[in-house]
Amino acid sequence: MAVRSWGLRRSLSAHRFSTIITLRVMPTPGGYDLKVTDNIKKTEMVLIRPSAVRSLGMGNYLGGDVVPQGDTFVFEPAIGRLRAVVGRTAGTAESRLDVAMDTGKFHLAFFDVSGEAVQVHKMVSGQLVSGALTAVTARAIPSPAKPIMVARANNTMTDFLGSVDIAMTGVWSGTNLTAAQKQDMCNVIMEMYGDNPAAGVAIKQEADCVRQKIQCIPHRRRY
Repeated sequence: MAVRSWGLRRSLSAHRFSTIITLRVMPTPGGYDLKVTDNIKKTEMVLIRPSAVRSLGMGNYLGGDVVPQGDTFVFEPAIGRLRAVVGRTAGTAESRLDVAMDTGKFHLAFFDVSGEAVQVHKMVSGQLVSGALTAVTARAIPSPAKPIMVARANNTMTDFLGSVDIAMTGVWSGTNLTAAQKQDMCNVIMEMYGDNPAAGVAIKQEADCVRQKIQCIPHRRRY
């Protein structure tokens, strides 16, 4: 990990920040455990190339038959929609953002959730674009707490079929990032990959903030 990310760790200490180059994630149970203790309040971040088919981004979604259901990103490029779905003692609440997503590119997305509200965000042309701030009542997380996973849910899914490529994840447990801190994250990601040509990654700022071309990556993970 580049030195700059450690500087960010000091300034945003309540998080887990992970670089996972070309992680192919399939819609089956399990996945990469981020080793983060879940919290009612948190910010999650993912740098992802979504599937054309509806897919999860990251979280601990347990499915519609479980209470609480857990929290997750939902990417729906076919209809131009990004959602953050979060659990309650009964049902879910969600924040929705209607935004185009090119499945040939990587996209940087965040969601903030607390005991009172949820809001999803995406970087577009280097600027943070936000969905509606949605009130949440009876907010709840699974107990005992389920691990926050990269992309895959903790159970077998039948309605989230898309496989995704994930380049980076972040979780800030017990706090919500400000808009300025999210912008800082975007800048750090640009700098990290831009200064790491040995990794075979070329990123330049374009319409979706981050466009990534994977060439030849060591320690490649495939699921």
